Amino acid sequence: MFKKSLLIAFMMMFGGVAESAEPKDFAEYFIVDMDEVFPAPEELVVRFMEKAEDYNPKYAYRQEIGNIFDKVFRATITNYGASEKRIKNRVEDDLYEMLQRMPKEYYPYIGPFIHVAKGIPEKIKNMPGIKETKNKFPERIAPQLADLENLEFLSPHLYILLMPEIWPENIKNIEYEPKEQEVYVKANIPDKMFDKIDEIMPEEEFYPDHKPDNSIKMSDLQTVMPTKDSPLTSGDIKAFASTLDKIYDFSKQGDNLSRVIDAGYLINFHEQETGRALPLNSLKDMVNPCQRLAQRIRLAGLEKDFLNIVSQDGFDLNGWAYTCDKTIKAYRKLKMDSFMAVDLRNFKRGSYSNYIKDSMSEKSANIQFSLMQGTIEMYSAPMGDCMETMKNYNLLSEKFKKSEYMILSAPLAL
Repeated sequence: MFKKSLLIAFMMMFGGVAESAEPKDFAEYFIVDMDEVFPAPEELVVRFMEKAEDYNPKYAYRQEIGNIFDKVFRATITNYGASEKRIKNRVEDDLYEMLQRMPKEYYPYIGPFIHVAKGIPEKIKNMPGIKETKNKFPERIAPQLADLENLEFLSPHLYILLMPEIWPENIKNIEYEPKEQEVYVKANIPDKMFDKIDEIMPEEEFYPDHKPDNSIKMSDLQTVMPTKDSPLTSGDIKAFASTLDKIYDFSKQGDNLSRVIDAGYLINFHEQETGRALPLNSLKDMVNPCQRLAQRIRLAGLEKDFLNIVSQDGFDLNGWAYTCDKTIKAYRKLKMDSFMAVDLRNFKRGSYSNYIKDSMSEKSANIQFSLMQGTIEMYSAPMGDCMETMKNYNLLSEKFKKSEYMILSAPLAL
């Protein structure tokens, strides 16, 4: 059975296959219902195991695997591997489509590996251009590796590193020198605008003898019952940041982390069964990591233990999750560079929709559309939240780094 990672790499590089596909709106898929009641974990485990009809692993959770290899499974895979029978891999059609779209000059770096990898169907091995690469060493070699001795004995698994295009420094960046243009004032700035500026930023605040106002302001206060749409305050962000070290310690205690991860698998399985799963359902965890984490914590039976931590800083579970996600989205927006800003603008305008629906299969197109919608949602933060987050930017950077950019099993994806 060939490695799924190879297919994922192809998808990231070359997209899908040329078939018609209508764009799909995935915005509602990213909405998290914090009050959703899931079936009991035991029931979900039974249903999950019923779906695994090919082989019964004889355990419900990963911590129950043990350290003894199953003899029946060993005999099964040994006999199966020596036979001519094979079950069609669910991703081999996607691999075939990816190879069709790939530039033919890349085949010498992919084809030799395909010919030695186990489980690759003859349909793919005999593709024009792939068939001719069997046992053949690539001719074009990246200059970074060209002088290595005995390079011809390199494993076909690593031929991809020989491709010049895989090395960023070999890609020429075309820089355009902008022409200087005279800028003309298109309209007179009204005096009311300067009056408003003086009102917001009084001139006397910039005098050398000005003393700062240390009185408590609305920004310093913590929201009593945060909701999904309530504005962030600096007090909210400081309280959330205060929970991170304690949550990191909580993740290291006993089997807390594994229980939360297993609960995540069961939630994804439940959403797939009920038709609410994305093509790449982990995108939901990237968009709203903490609201999704709160669902896992409840399903794992850890809500009481988790509340003992976040309640010290004035949160209930929902309020903590809302504050966390709003803070992370605002932090992402502050870190966003110009390239991401341009991509977001194009995603929102639908600039790529026609290309995707005309050049990709429905399955590949839906993956692309969900990725674009997910990216938009990841950076969805009002200006007010960003301004409050900016006041605590260094504090958050320090805390996120210390927690290894994870909150329990939730990825911060910064």
